[in-house]
Amino acid sequence: IDVLVNNAGMRTFNPEPSADGYELMMASNHLGPFLLTNLLLDLLEAAAPSRVVITASEAHRFGGAVDLDHLAEPRPVGLRGAEQLYGQSKLMNILFTQELAERLEGTRVSVNCFCPGVVATGLVRDTPLVERAAELLARSPLIRTPEQGARMGIRLATDPALSTTSGRFFTSTPGLRFLPTAGTRTDPAYQVRAWERSAELVGL
Repeated sequence: IDVLVNNAGMRTFNPEPSADGYELMMASNHLGPFLLTNLLLDLLEAAAPSRVVITASEAHRFGGAVDLDHLAEPRPVGLRGAEQLYGQSKLMNILFTQELAERLEGTRVSVNCFCPGVVATGLVRDTPLVERAAELLARSPLIRTPEQGARMGIRLATDPALSTTSGRFFTSTPGLRFLPTAGTRTDPAYQVRAWERSAELVGL
């Protein structure tokens, strides 16, 4: 495998359990890609130089720290709580990227993640009112088309200049790259614990 792009994800204002009994957003946005990537590492290393690209989000800044002892446990939340859960799942994407890059150092497998910006992909389609508002905004310059949203991910997957870049978060929204790094991303012990807890939940 030359390139693995973990782009599948969801955003819901009505969190529910997954088939495995986990909170659905965390299961879809983080635990699924975490497990899939780990299961494919041998094939990625065999094809090196190869790349892993993970779709994260600037929303990671708004979820706060994840309670790793209760990671992915279903719980009733309101609108604000659902937004927090989404942000936390995106934080886990970034922590996964950073830790995986360290673990793959010297293998010639690079790992990076990115925020595509606000893109008209139907991400909130399970909430009709929000989806209708998104459809209206999609006709304006405020929302990117899927083609525009994909550009950064394609660049991370193919640009020769980024072949040895690893463990970084890229943003597609102008100006946001100048924001300070969220503190939850700078604690090495927390990052390792996030990996260990995720591995425990998916049975690795």
